[in-house]
Formats: sequence, structure tokens, C-alpha cells
Amino acid sequence: MVNSALVEYINQYKSQYSINTLRTYLIQQGYDPKDVDEAINATIKKKPIILPILIVLALIFSVFLIYYFFPSQKIELHVKITPEKTTVLQEETLFFSAIFGTNTEEQGIFNYILFNEKNERLIEETDYLTVKKQTTKKFPLNLANLPPGKYNLKLYFKIKNEEANDFFVFEIMTEQINKTIIQEVKCPYSCDDQNPTTKDECIQGNCVNTMITQCGNDSCDSNETVLSCPQDCKPKKIITQMDLKKTALSMARSDPEQAANTCLQLTTGDDDCLSELNESTDNPAFCNVINNLEIKDSCYSSYALRTNDYTICNLITDTKQQKACFNVKKLSNST
Repeated sequence: MVNSALVEYINQYKSQYSINTLRTYLIQQGYDPKDVDEAINATIKKKPIILPILIVLALIFSVFLIYYFFPSQKIELHVKITPEKTTVLQEETLFFSAIFGTNTEEQGIFNYILFNEKNERLIEETDYLTVKKQTTKKFPLNLANLPPGKYNLKLYFKIKNEEANDFFVFEIMTEQINKTIIQEVKCPYSCDDQNPTTKDECIQGNCVNTMITQCGNDSCDSNETVLSCPQDCKPKKIITQMDLKKTALSMARSDPEQAANTCLQLTTGDDDCLSELNESTDNPAFCNVINNLEIKDSCYSSYALRTNDYTICNLITDTKQQKACFNVKKLSNST
């Protein structure tokens, strides 16, 4: 015979908790699994088969109408690159501007490649970019150690399967040496600044102390870049939203405060991240930081059900959920 008290309890709380959650809880409270299953079956009403079929057909028809009358917008891209000048001297840095345009707002990837006259790749750089209609960026191109000649720089911009590209040609010239004889002007005092990391010179009567940088000293100096000294200037690693979430979960027990701060760095889903930290650690402090009241109440309710700590019921703002929490507490005390 079906236990009517269990049937009444399941009917009362099945709108707030899943059937599996209620089943697990009742078995933990000492009820016979067979009695619990019979009570659950008694609360499930059989629905006519035709209604789900009609619902599925309606959904399929709706999707068809949406795709027929509102086809997805094709992504359109364009890119234009312009150098500050097309003739540069050896060892100079060439700056160029790139205008990225699109009819959508999605993250894309761009890369530019420098080719010599033999079409050999010399320099390549790749990065991510989110464009809102049109975005302009300026790039430095370090030409150190490149011989005189003509070069071709190509830039590619891609979002999903769409791609746009542009290029420009420039020439590196040999610096002309001014052969005018300049009378040497001596400095009145020694130019030694007692700093071993500087090069001390007397130039036309003035002391010039220039910092000496060495590639390979584990320090990315001001005149070094990823291109000129990759062993010192490491490219910045792109940290994804998933990386932040994994980091938060890994430190949830050892450093809860830092874990919560890591969740708050997420652009979306920060409240869900905090709720997951609560589930993995049974620490209600993570629920306190959640901004969305619905997610926060759910976090408190789940915590109380898992840990039997019903003091947390007082923090639930939703009247129905708070009442349900106290009712579960009464049921727990009675068994």
C-alpha cells in the first residue's frame, strides 16, 4: 500500500526540488527505497501521448519558419592597412595602421606576415580582436637586422569562415653617411656615471649615458620586443573564461577568498561560478557573494539540503523557498 504521507510530501516539494533530489533525501532519512519509489510513481500523472507530439511538431514548424523568413545574417568583413611611409632606413621601426570593419560584433583573429622579395616569411604576428562595426589599431614593425630591399606585408582578418586581407609594399634603404667633417668637441669632465649597465660617451661636448640591454638576461628591456628578443619578452598568454573558472575551482578550498575573486573576473556566469564553488566545498560563504537573488536562494537551499544545516534558511529571500527549507527542517527533525 502506498504511503500517503510520502505522496503528500513529494507533491508539496516536487515543484521546488527534482524527483531524484527528493528520493535521495527521503532514503537518507531512513525511508524504505521501495516505499519511496511507490510514492513517487503515485505522484506522476500519465499525460496523453498526443500532446507531446503536437508540441514537437509545433516546435519543428516554428524553427522552419524562423530559418525561412529570418535567415542568419552573413558576416561581412573588410580590412585596410596603411603604412606611415613606404621608404625606411635600416634599423628603423615602421608603423602602420589597420582599419578592421564588420557587420557583427564577434571576436576575430588577425595575423600579419612580412615577406621578402623571395616570398620568404620573416616576421609573423597573431592576435585576437573584437570589432564593433569599425576599429582602428596601430602596429609597430621592428626592422632590426633586415637588409636593404623591398618587402611585402600582408594582414589577414578572420571571423568564423569569413576572411578579409590587405597588403602594402615598402623598401628598406641604406642610411646615407654624412661625410662632412665635424670638429670633435671634448667634454670638460669624465662621462663615466659609475653605472656598469650604461654606455658612456662624449658626443659634441655632451655626456650621453645609454642603457645597455642584453638579449637573454631574462629581462624584457624597454627597447626589446617579442620579435627582437623572444627569449626575454614572452608573448602574453590569452586567459579564457574557462581558464578562470578552472582556476577558481582548483583553489576553492585552499584560498576561498581568491577563488571568489577569480569568479568575479568572469564577464558572464560569475554567479553560476560561485554557486559551483559552494557545491564543491559546501562553503555557504560563496552564496553570500552572488548578486542574482534567484541563484543566491537556490545556492542556500541546495546547501541546506546537502548538509542539513538549516540555519541558512533565514538567508533565503524568496518566501516559497524559505518556507520549503523550514519544512524540510521539520521533516528532518521528526525522523
